[in-house]
Amino acid sequence: MTPHRKLILIGICFLDAPRFNILFGDDFDSHSSASVVTNVGTTNGYKFFYRATTGPVDFKAIFGFDYSTVTHPTNIPSAPNSIGGTTKGLFLTANKDATVSLSAVNLYPTNQFFSGNFALKFDMWINWANPSTSTEHVMFGINHSGNITNRVTQTPSDGLFFEVSGEGGSTATSTTLRDYSVLRGGGLGAAPLLMTTNNTTFGPAPLLGPQFDDTNPGFVDLFPSQNIPGFGNTPAGSAGLRWVSVEVRQKKDLISWWLNGTIIAQYTNTFAYTNGTILLGYNDHFNSIGDANSFIVFDNIRVESIVPAPVTILNPEVSENVFSFSFATEWGENYLVQKATTLTPPDWTTHTNLAGNGMTHTISVPVSWLSNEAAQHFFRVTRP
Repeated sequence: MTPHRKLILIGICFLDAPRFNILFGDDFDSHSSASVVTNVGTTNGYKFFYRATTGPVDFKAIFGFDYSTVTHPTNIPSAPNSIGGTTKGLFLTANKDATVSLSAVNLYPTNQFFSGNFALKFDMWINWANPSTSTEHVMFGINHSGNITNRVTQTPSDGLFFEVSGEGGSTATSTTLRDYSVLRGGGLGAAPLLMTTNNTTFGPAPLLGPQFDDTNPGFVDLFPSQNIPGFGNTPAGSAGLRWVSVEVRQKKDLISWWLNGTIIAQYTNTFAYTNGTILLGYNDHFNSIGDANSFIVFDNIRVESIVPAPVTILNPEVSENVFSFSFATEWGENYLVQKATTLTPPDWTTHTNLAGNGMTHTISVPVSWLSNEAAQHFFRVTRP
């Protein structure tokens, strides 16, 4: 490399942009006293829908529920994203009367519509006590119409949604519902489809557990067994009886589901459900009467717009006649590496492009190759 040759990096960044903007939020702390809802309709800023295979309306929602009053099978502390140790949330359950029924309750916030790049986030506590009658599922999703009741195996269905059991009682080979379920709506005349490795291409992030079952090693590592004094050990791999921070992220057409900062599943959305409202709910899919200690507590619900992180150039160097630099990538983002020999005016041309996978990528260019073009070179990394 001749002494006067210049290699200049220009990182195209958005340093002043926030990482996210809050589009919707509810921490339920504004309720001075508990507000109990047991009928469908619109109240407290949410629309309620309920359906069951038989029997009367059978659900309960409590806004401003003080979950610190729960003592069985263990106490519930303040949620991870609560400010100042507050303990008010949204209590939700279904199928607790004397009628055996497959049922679900859905909540949709009123006058909310989300599109583009955004993330649904919240804290959840799945309570359960009796393993013989406690296999019920919390529901949550995005891109819903907000006009129907979504239930497993039942029509109608819409949106992209997920379900989690508290104690890992679902079957690892079920074609309808797993401990950790990824589902998509089938439309007004069809039940939701359980998305599995048999009918869906997942990625690029690897699945935490290929069977979406609590016995898969990834879930066992994420949710180790807990010993609860006076109650016993929880099943390894189960998400219940602990706070779990949840995120469902839509970036372009890539859908990612995270629990406690760990990616559970990821897939490319090729379906009609690309925008809409969010779903919160509770589903009992089994032919039994639910235990009174089985319920979900939601807290710190928010929908955030996603702003890409700045592109930061790392470790530029020339070593053994090779010029190299690195930059971190995000899942689902595309990156364009460009070069120019002048900036007056700029003559940017594409050097390479790549898809982000959450890892750091290194770009290497032989100095001998550069020397055949010009005395100076500029490089930059952008998002197309």
